[in-house]
Amino acid sequence: MVLTGDKINILFTNGDRMELLNERDFNCDGKSLVRLKPGDTTRSLVQLKEKRIKIIRIWIGDNFVQQELSAVNAMMFQEMLLCLINHQL
Repeated sequence: MVLTGDKINILFTNGDRMELLNERDFNCDGKSLVRLKPGDTTRSLVQLKEKRIKIIRIWIGDNFVQQELSAVNAMMFQEMLLCLINHQL
């Protein structure tokens, strides 16, 4: 069960951390949502563009699931994000 406002933690390869909040409505599917807009200059989008992700941790109530990204997947995520921003898809 995921609640609106549940945390999503991003841990970067350089040791920095970022916390985002789930924007999706309550659901029992275990799905979370964070909206990032191409023109957004928030610290979150800047960090995602400039730093490589090591681990994504999604909180589900008092528990969490996490996924460690391989170096290749972290690079692909970053390239995909930059492509989306540059083409405003």
